[in-house]
Amino acid sequence: MLLSSHLLPEVQELCDRVAIVDQGRVVYEGALADLRRQGGGGYRLRTTDDARALALARETAGVEHPRALEQGVAFQADEQAVAGLSLALGRAGVAILSLTPELATLEDLFFRLTDTGHDGDGRLQAHAAALAQAEQLVEAR
Repeated sequence: MLLSSHLLPEVQELCDRVAIVDQGRVVYEGALADLRRQGGGGYRLRTTDDARALALARETAGVEHPRALEQGVAFQADEQAVAGLSLALGRAGVAILSLTPELATLEDLFFRLTDTGHDGDGRLQAHAAALAQAEQLVEAR
């Protein structure tokens, strides 16, 4: 079944594979789960001392874009950096109340792939560029 829609939250709930088209060109086609993993999203962290957690996040290698939330801290990182931050928090006596991974929504990813003015995720742009090159090779044959 093919579903074409601009209601991306509903597409995210209904579909397991997606194709994203920008100006008549397919910029992504594949599993929605793979796209969401590539797009990252980051983590939300709540601790017994969020101010200290934010300071430690800023000092921890591999933790990117740490920022204070109303309750907690948000950041982006790979699993190794998250492990390093967790250890640093423990050594500092800061207890983790919750550490929740957050995947990017289909809507976030759509705009990263199609909005040329947006500073999108490099992995998604690289994937789109590789897909475009593959399409050119197919067209050349």
